[in-house]
Amino acid sequence: MNELERLLSQRINKPQINLIVLRALESDSNFQALYRLTLSSNDRVSVNALWCLTPLPHNASSWLQARQNELIARRLPATNTA
Repeated sequence: MNELERLLSQRINKPQINLIVLRALESDSNFQALYRLTLSSNDRVSVNALWCLTPLPHNASSWLQARQNELIARRLPATNTA
């Protein structure tokens, strides 16, 4: 389990989400790692990864819009209420 996955496996708050977003924006590989974790078999990891995609800056919006249907499909079955 890498550092990002370990962090996403716990309860996270707004400052932690902001830190994850900043790290994701540092490089394409970090961003892709966060995106891949939206498919994690660990529900908390996948839901937290999806939450971390929500506050991305405007310059990432076209990337997200291209994957909008895929992201919606990932989020709909997520039932984590924690």
